[in-house]
Amino acid sequence: MFKMITKILGVIALTGWMGAANATLIFDFSWNSANGTVTGEILGLVDNTAGQAATGLKITSVAGIYGGRPEWNIFDSSIWDAPAFNDFDVVGGAITRNEFLVYSPSLVGVLDLWTNRWGYRSPYDPTIFIAPYPVPTFVNRVTVPEPSSIILMLLGLAGLSFARYRKQY
Repeated sequence: MFKMITKILGVIALTGWMGAANATLIFDFSWNSANGTVTGEILGLVDNTAGQAATGLKITSVAGIYGGRPEWNIFDSSIWDAPAFNDFDVVGGAITRNEFLVYSPSLVGVLDLWTNRWGYRSPYDPTIFIAPYPVPTFVNRVTVPEPSSIILMLLGLAGLSFARYRKQY
């Protein structure tokens, strides 16, 4: 019985290490403008999935954005509305399609990764021109294991270590 439980816990521990297949990805993105380079991160996308929403988007360098701040969290609801579009396709560790548009009432600004535009506009007059920028490049920087995989692995390892020290009668 003890050996069977040990084997089951070992399988659970190994299953936890295979969690990277379902891991979320972190993508760096950047584009160059007349004012400088803009860089940022897209969080929470899963590989080989279509039509998924990012869980986070941060602008980490705002040299090319007038009025921007370092570590600008686009999902900060005190500055930005909920994204009008938040749709990404990821295949083979690369973003193959994106539709992302968010508006900030406090900044009267729009960030549009879909048509590659950033600028200021009035919510009452959407015809005001928004300055385009070059198509951003997306680079898959990091793979982050799902928390459930890590927890499963740690529970399996804890079970194996406790099984080693069973009480002798």
